[in-house]
Amino acid sequence: MSKRQTKQYSAKLKAKIVMEVLKNERTIAEIASEYKTHPKNIQNWRKQFLENVECVFDKEQLLREYKSELRSKNEQADELYRQIGKLTAQVDWAKKKVGELRLEY
Repeated sequence: MSKRQTKQYSAKLKAKIVMEVLKNERTIAEIASEYKTHPKNIQNWRKQFLENVECVFDKEQLLREYKSELRSKNEQADELYRQIGKLTAQVDWAKKKVGELRLEY
């Protein structure tokens, strides 16, 4: 049984379709028929666009939030790498001691 593949639409095409919907010159069904997509997809894209339209006018704020989140993730990754290094050193030390005492591990 094969997996059903969903069609992927580019952001540029989605924007074009949403702009047509916002013009209110044709119905969503007509636009969906023209672009061979489901009307529910278009409704979802329109909703997503309207929820995020403020990003167009406040790019700097969005960029600051993204950079802050990225910085936080990098700091978290650095801390985890430090912990890995410390634990690796402890394991190496323990293996050395086990070898010196001729114990099995």
